[in-house]
Amino acid sequence: MTVRQDKASSGSGSGPGGVCFLKPPRLIGHRGAKAVAPENTLVSCRMAAEYGADCIEFDVRLCADGVLVIFHVDTLERTSDGVGRVADLDLAALC
Repeated sequence: MTVRQDKASSGSGSGPGGVCFLKPPRLIGHRGAKAVAPENTLVSCRMAAEYGADCIEFDVRLCADGVLVIFHVDTLERTSDGVGRVADLDLAALC
């Protein structure tokens, strides 16, 4: 578990690798820093951190072969040149 230096761990509701906050975060990166980088990408997450985000919100989905992937919507069309539902494709097809 990660505990922010300026916060203390509450010990409740956070799993391994989670971050505990006593106070709500002040700045949340929505899908990273989607205004300046492609949403839900490592670049976007890094940019959000550089801009001072306390945490980052993103969506996780299960693809056909049981692998968790970061993807905002159920289908590929809005954010990629792919077609279909994330849940119907395996990781190789998504990459």
